[in-house]
Order: sequence, then structure tokens, then C-alpha cells
Amino acid sequence: MRVMDVVNEAKGAMRASEVFGTPYEKDGITIIPAAKIAGGAGGGGDQQNPQAGGVGFGVSSRPVG
Repeated sequence: MRVMDVVNEAKGAMRASEVFGTPYEKDGITIIPAAKIAGGAGGGGDQQNPQAGGVGFGVSSRPVG
């Protein structure tokens, strides 16, 4: 997988629609579900051997309200 492929996957996983749910009303109050998303990425390689390298990322999310 190329580095830009990983970056694009990470961007797709961190959209606003992944953080905020569809608002709904309960007892006259509008509720907007929300989540916390955290992510990170890293990579490395070898100048002498371009095929010797790696890249990865991780994303986690949890409801906050």
C-alpha cells in the first residue's frame, strides 16, 4: 500500500459524520450524539532499498455524549 493510500484511508475515517450523529428530539430537547476520535500514523523506509519500508495508521472512537 502506498503512503497516500494510507493517508486517504485515514482522512476517510475521520469525517465529521463519524463524530456527530443525527440530531433527534427528546422531551423538547435536541440531542446531538457526539464521539471522540483519535488517530495516528507513521512510516519509515530505506533509501537503498525502496521496497523495504512500511506505513500504518490507527483510529479509535468512543461516544462522549
